[in-house]
Amino acid sequence: MKIKIILLIAFWSFSMGLWAGDNEFRQVVDLRGDWNFNFDPNDEGFSREYWNIDLPDHVLLPGTTDTNRKGTINTNKAETTFLSRYYSYQGPAWYSKIIDIPSEWNGKHIELFLERTRPTMVWVDNYLAGKSESLSTPHRYNLTSLLTPGKHKITIRVDNGESIPRQIRTSSHACTESTQTNWNGIIGRIELQIMNPLFIASVQTYPQASENSVRVQVTLSQNADLNGKKIRLSASAFNTSKRHVAASAVYPLKDGCKVYEFTYPLGKGAMLWSDLHPALYRLQVAIDGFDEKTVTFGLRDFGADRSHFTINSVQTFLRGKHDACVFPLTGHTAMGLDEWMRYFKICKNMD
Repeated sequence: MKIKIILLIAFWSFSMGLWAGDNEFRQVVDLRGDWNFNFDPNDEGFSREYWNIDLPDHVLLPGTTDTNRKGTINTNKAETTFLSRYYSYQGPAWYSKIIDIPSEWNGKHIELFLERTRPTMVWVDNYLAGKSESLSTPHRYNLTSLLTPGKHKITIRVDNGESIPRQIRTSSHACTESTQTNWNGIIGRIELQIMNPLFIASVQTYPQASENSVRVQVTLSQNADLNGKKIRLSASAFNTSKRHVAASAVYPLKDGCKVYEFTYPLGKGAMLWSDLHPALYRLQVAIDGFDEKTVTFGLRDFGADRSHFTINSVQTFLRGKHDACVFPLTGHTAMGLDEWMRYFKICKNMD
């Protein structure tokens, strides 16, 4: 009986794709896998209410219509100036998935996170949750009021057609056929993020090496019910042979303010970042009992001395490469850490 119970728990956790997020206050539900799908070349999804029907086809996400072998088969065998695609499609496409929301999420903040995609619109059941047009940052949708306990359908409209300005579709390396291609889909992380109503929305760091400190900007999810609460900063170097831990600092929060700036001293012995000695710090920002967030930074001052760049007042020469954002095996940019580590290793080994 004990074995059966363990197996059932393991199966439930796997099927839901549920795991702890960045810390004990956050959970993540992985939405990777099979999604219902339908092309919409005539843009009739609005009039036919595609969010209300069972989409007939299936795709695997993260992925694109190319990686799922969907679209118009390329019969042009004469292209010699660049690599060409097996399949192509330009226009709206619809993706949907049924999810089950547990009662334990009552009172939590629930956010849909799409790491990279084209312009999107999102529905929960019959309700339009919003739209996002960014091509270079994650799409985030606050679904707290719509995802009540029970089953719901999330429908996402992705448009790599008229929703993208023509100048970008025809000229940007993010879209042109000779570079990254104008793919349709969702790549990278696709997940629900579950947090307390009071959470740390963002942390920005601005190193001040000459002062052995870092300016920290923290944005919270709300500006109410903050009186009496405090925010705690702590930092330590993590990739160096020599250990350095900065003293923690505590700052009060107050109602009516959701964006805070602090100058956090790293203290004596703080280690500077350079290309030869890339010392890095992990900065932990915490609201005890509600949330915490960790970011990484290097302590350096980047400046200019006449015609030269400097890092910590030392002249620095920068060199880069231009490959037009070409990823020929997928037609879209790499989204995994291992892929990028391999990429940077190759670049670093170039003469």
